Amino acid sequence: MAVVAITDSVKGNRLLLAAGLAIVGFVILLTYSFAQLVQIQRSLSADVGENMLWMIGQAEKETRRLHETLLVMALRGTGKDELMLRLDILHSRMALLSEQPQKAYLARIGAAEDLTRDARILAGLSPILENTAGPQDLELPVVAASLTQLADNLGRIANHSMIVDRNEKADHRDRLRKAMYVVKTAFAGLLLAGASLSWMLVSSMRAALRSSQELRHHKSRLEQTVAERTMELRKALETERRAKEVYRSFITTVSHQFRTPLAIIDMVAQRLGRRPADFPPADIAAKARRIRNATQRLTQLVGSVTSAVRLDSRDLPLTRARHDLNDILRTAIAYQMELTPERIIRTDLADGQLACCCDASLIEQVILNLLSNAIKYSPDETAIDMRSWHEHEQVFCSVRDRGIGIPETAQPQIFTRFYRGGNAASFIGSGLGLSLSQTIIELHGGTLSFISEEGKGSAFTFSLPTEQTGSTG
Repeated sequence: MAVVAITDSVKGNRLLLAAGLAIVGFVILLTYSFAQLVQIQRSLSADVGENMLWMIGQAEKETRRLHETLLVMALRGTGKDELMLRLDILHSRMALLSEQPQKAYLARIGAAEDLTRDARILAGLSPILENTAGPQDLELPVVAASLTQLADNLGRIANHSMIVDRNEKADHRDRLRKAMYVVKTAFAGLLLAGASLSWMLVSSMRAALRSSQELRHHKSRLEQTVAERTMELRKALETERRAKEVYRSFITTVSHQFRTPLAIIDMVAQRLGRRPADFPPADIAAKARRIRNATQRLTQLVGSVTSAVRLDSRDLPLTRARHDLNDILRTAIAYQMELTPERIIRTDLADGQLACCCDASLIEQVILNLLSNAIKYSPDETAIDMRSWHEHEQVFCSVRDRGIGIPETAQPQIFTRFYRGGNAASFIGSGLGLSLSQTIIELHGGTLSFISEEGKGSAFTFSLPTEQTGSTG
């Protein structure tokens, strides 16, 4: 028995070390991927091509204005001062294109020689225009033809710059997709490694044969889940193509919110990897719970993002049926109490049934979002109040906490995706829960509203019609 125990201990140590090394490797890969994303984001936000296109367009516009001024001068016999003003403005526009970094950009896209040629044309015209005393001294056809050529050349440079800018932005988007794929791969690996480590810690006290069988079964289920989540994220990235501001907000939110649970997993794994034999079973179980809690936070974040993508792509059908809202509330409360058994949830549910036509699983998700927020943003010693009632062919549910509340300046944007109030920055969250909950309620034909006071708490209330209305999915 002693030999078997020693053998199992050695095997367990090796597995723990391997899992810890895998987590460290995936963290490094994830960090590298985020660095790539930040670099791409900076290049996208520079807008060099758009600035160059604007400068060239201004030069072309001033050329055509000079041409128009020349024609007006020829017709009226006056306007020498206006002509000189337009010539000076055109000189300043052309000089700006000849400076850095504009000059380097034009050289990079192969337009430097064209700009030099245009500068020579302008240099040849300047003495003629400056020394003329009136329209009778001008060779109008020659000067007009030179100005037309100059404007056409600048137009061609502008078109070429626009094409190059579009091609570079397309290349940036391709790089962004590849970087996001690496991020998803690293994140999936972290989930797999973290969950496997948790399972090994809990199962290390069991028989070797039973532990091996359960590990294979758990890995199989986890791989399937990771594959499904990865497919959903890839589909979301292909269908949405959000604006640059939304991409930047999403990347910032994910990098910030994933860092805390990943750091917890990495810290615990390193400690167990260094001295696994020094920890008694009680400490191992406690550290396993910390890893599991951190993994659940990551899973909730991914779940919120996935649900939001499915709503945007109209891939979230409603399975309506007659349900008792009180039954759904009791189920959600029971689930929440399993996650946070130390918290108090006081209920004041309506007598009898609160019948409504809804998708029970989606409404339960809304309730869990509201409960989770109430618990997250309120002190542990305070209670959460839940109430349900019936009024005017509608059923209602209210969830109230006595927490940090929502600042008045943040309240108009509280249902905006990825938005989080300034006093919530230190709490784990993705900024998707309330937006997702409001969309689900509105799909059922109901409303989600709130009242809140900073420092005193918030109360969120949703309503559902007793008969079927709204979208059918």
